Amino acid sequence: QETWCELIGPAGLVVSQEIRIGLLIMGPGLIYPAHRHPATEWCHVLSGTGQWGQCSQPTLPRTPPAALFHWPDEPHAMTTHQESVLAL
Repeated sequence: QETWCELIGPAGLVVSQEIRIGLLIMGPGLIYPAHRHPATEWCHVLSGTGQWGQCSQPTLPRTPPAALFHWPDEPHAMTTHQESVLAL
């Protein structure tokens, strides 16, 4: 189970066409498969532990206050285990 809330962006509490900022909650036992998109993405882990992978690198556990950066079109994936992960 995954859900997110856009705080700043086209549908956010603060409207912006140039940036999106939101909160993401990923429940336990979730596999978010490798994907890519044209936008640059920065994630800051606020709580929980997830396995994050980028490109062909092995996945690594990330806990607060880990920050991850994904270049445009860079493949990345995430898996949760026994706890939820909250990220900005």
